[in-house]
Amino acid sequence: MAKLDYQRLDDLVNILLLNRQQPLALNALVSQLAVSDRTIRHDIAILNDILPIHHAKINLTRSKGYQLVITDNHGFMKWWYSADSDNSTQLTTPEERQQYLLYLLLTSTTPQSVDSLLDNLYISKNTFYTYLKQVKEQLTTFNLKLINHPNVGFELVGLEFNIRKAIIELLIRADLQNYIIDFSSIEYHLFEDIDLAQLQNLEMTYLKDLDLLESDFYHKNVLSALALSITRIMQNKPLKTIPLKVPKLNTDVINKVSELIKVIEKEYAIQFNIFERDYCYYNIGVNFPRLVQDTENIDYISSTSSEIVNTILQGIKQKTNYDWTHDEVLRRDLTAHIKGFINMDIYNTNRTNPLLETIKKSFPLPYDLSLTQLKEVTQKYGIDFSEDEVGYIALHLAGAIERNDQHHYQKIDVAIVCASGRTLSKLIEIKLKKKYSQIVNIVGTYSYAELMHQKIVHNDILVSTIPISETKYTSFFLDVNNLDRDIERIGERITQLTHQLSTIDLFKPSFFYSIKGTMSKEALLTKMADNLQSEGFVESDFIDSVLTREKIGNTCINSVLAIPHPMSLIANQSALSLAIAPEGILWAGNTRVNFICLFSITKEDFAASESIYDLLLDFLEDTIAQKKLLEHPTLSSFKKILRAY
Repeated sequence: MAKLDYQRLDDLVNILLLNRQQPLALNALVSQLAVSDRTIRHDIAILNDILPIHHAKINLTRSKGYQLVITDNHGFMKWWYSADSDNSTQLTTPEERQQYLLYLLLTSTTPQSVDSLLDNLYISKNTFYTYLKQVKEQLTTFNLKLINHPNVGFELVGLEFNIRKAIIELLIRADLQNYIIDFSSIEYHLFEDIDLAQLQNLEMTYLKDLDLLESDFYHKNVLSALALSITRIMQNKPLKTIPLKVPKLNTDVINKVSELIKVIEKEYAIQFNIFERDYCYYNIGVNFPRLVQDTENIDYISSTSSEIVNTILQGIKQKTNYDWTHDEVLRRDLTAHIKGFINMDIYNTNRTNPLLETIKKSFPLPYDLSLTQLKEVTQKYGIDFSEDEVGYIALHLAGAIERNDQHHYQKIDVAIVCASGRTLSKLIEIKLKKKYSQIVNIVGTYSYAELMHQKIVHNDILVSTIPISETKYTSFFLDVNNLDRDIERIGERITQLTHQLSTIDLFKPSFFYSIKGTMSKEALLTKMADNLQSEGFVESDFIDSVLTREKIGNTCINSVLAIPHPMSLIANQSALSLAIAPEGILWAGNTRVNFICLFSITKEDFAASESIYDLLLDFLEDTIAQKKLLEHPTLSSFKKILRAY
């Protein structure tokens, strides 16, 4: 019996225990456990939540690997080799218990008493109310309330539509990777009365002509919503209203969906009322806007979309020297995307972007271009682009950046499997072509479902954004959260990227700050801007532009790094100001950052600044280097670290 949640965690600890005298390389762990490197990193993160209370931790040594470090050998060994597995519950972390509380409250058809919740969660009453407060905050964003009926228990109050939205976003999509690949364990619990494989076959049979497999994520959204409808109807929780305008689908789409519903009603002995049918139409329309009927304003939408694209491209050219006005691929794709967005905006709804945080982290330059340009579009056209849409358009701009100077030689056939849609597939294709133009030929891009249904032509290598363990193809897992890093690892002939010394030397000693104690974000930025101004690098309006940019969207990449910059390229000379704050600077909400890089870049040098973004993203992955710099913050050490990437 496994001591931990599952056997692989036990096996991983045993391997590291046997080799604890020195770090063990990631590829050795991958080989021994027969899983992807992403899975290993995920397992180690879980272990590092559990092991510290048993006097151990797994450390990562850069360029060497992972090592089990034991602080109390007697205490650890007594726990590890004890007969008692200490595994009375699978809820091993506060996060898991809070998530399970959310599950119980969202899915229960009757009020839940405090005693029953405490029994399920194995926690004290004080801890329960701490979790409850956080759960209430989560539910508030969906216009849901928890009412505590004396002597009865907690009851969830709100529209059924909002309850379903919360179930999907807070529970079903909690593990996005597994959500895309297959039905997750929580879905099997939620939909225990449904044969999910059969439902998927029915959906793919009756809706096959709609080409829903173009995106695994959006296809899964439709399928999960359908399963949720069936379950809630069976639980006597049907929809009684939909609090928004439902997109009107094309007639042939409605006919195909109606046929599917008829079969489902017969199979499960249920009845879809008018609101349940609209719920199906809503989910298909939101996830696949191309299936929505063109509105009466189609001419207006088409012309406005073209004008918006012109505004974006002209603005980028004017402010950055990136001239994409003749990039027909970008123009065509952007116009189609914005046309679909405006059409759906009429229905007061928008699609969720599952890769938003990844886009912010992996493509900060195109994301910022997208954000600032769409701000001007909003002011000019009165069309408000959501943060999700900003992320989608950033992917298109990232593709335009990567398309520069690419060549087209053929050698190795590569097929790309991407579960997140065609835009990201194209971006990966462009990156591969650009970096390996002498050795690769992209034979096609496919969804995971198409791979499983054997719709891939001949290839030498399969590059996939999701782990694939069982396939006849030679595959390489590409982690979208570390896209550039993983692309670097493809191919035997790839050498480490080098960066020009002049780029790193934009970090100047006179603009370096070691912050002792605490300081507000505004005070720090003002200090950095004043110094740049006194040296003649910027004018007096620079700080106002930087603070304006912060107001429309914070510039922290995560809880480590922030990259503030002005709204436009107004610097007289290019420079990068660096501040290291061991105690952190409160940047956005409750997020504190330790490293702040203020960009002061001229229009002429903007394209070259992309390499700085790449270096900073590499730095984000180097926790050991971050720790050393926080202990001994110097600019020379920081630049030495960057040169090593």
